[in-house]
Amino acid sequence: MKTLITTIATGLSGLSAAINRYCLVTAAAFMLVMLAAVGLQVIARYVFFSPPSWTEELARYCMIWAGYLGATVSFYRREDPVLMGRRNIRAGRLSAFYLLVRNIAVLLFIVPIVYWSPVIIGHHMLRKTESMEVVSGYVMLIVPLFATIIVFHVIARVLEALVKYKGKT
Repeated sequence: MKTLITTIATGLSGLSAAINRYCLVTAAAFMLVMLAAVGLQVIARYVFFSPPSWTEELARYCMIWAGYLGATVSFYRREDPVLMGRRNIRAGRLSAFYLLVRNIAVLLFIVPIVYWSPVIIGHHMLRKTESMEVVSGYVMLIVPLFATIIVFHVIARVLEALVKYKGKT
């Protein structure tokens, strides 16, 4: 019979995987839009000698969103920079300690981002972008979204590790 913590850990792991798939697809979509905007700008510049100014701005914002969403995918897949080489981690206490230290380090970086995001977003809600005249707060929404997704992945990963560790003892 499954315990409550096992059920929660399984559910969070599944939700974390679904969020990762969504982030991957969305990042790829932003990359395609960025590629189309840059392509349009190149064609307009060298064929028509009159590139629209909004294509560069659109490509920049798509790159920002794709980069942040790609960072969440990288974190989920454990392909982000690590504190120690994975080959040096052995099963047991060292791997549990490594998981704990690594996730504490991630949270020390991410939690201030989540905490200060409303202030930063509020500041950017008063500004419009240069050529597209979009409220720049909408562009900046990726920052707290990115941080929240990373925190969610950390929670799911830690609960999953606790269940595995509990099962071994």
